[in-house]
Amino acid sequence: MEIEKTKELDDNELSEALTLQQRLKKRMQMKILAPRLAAARKRSAKRIAGKEKLEARATRKAKNILIQKIAKKGKGEMSFAERQRIEAKLEKMKPQVNTMAKKLFKDVKAQEIDRVRNLNSPAPK
Repeated sequence: MEIEKTKELDDNELSEALTLQQRLKKRMQMKILAPRLAAARKRSAKRIAGKEKLEARATRKAKNILIQKIAKKGKGEMSFAERQRIEAKLEKMKPQVNTMAKKLFKDVKAQEIDRVRNLNSPAPK
């Protein structure tokens, strides 16, 4: 029951701007949680990412490749309006993005395995 109330309050907080008192309370909560979050991040960095996360990475990689082909420049070099226009084009090209992501999935997975393998292997002296 109390968890539901807390969740309900959290949802309300997301939709409204925080007052100074709420901001200070959040700050204290995060100060307490920071070491736990850092430890969790460190633990998860040693593990291979899940299938959903790898699929998301492959999709992002496919979108970036298509953006490069369409715009002839990187996403960071574009103005906001250009990025919006390109994103609208990509939305229409969703089947192409998905097929490209499926092809890139094995590469992304291999990169992830290499990353974890290199992370866990002892550093050469």
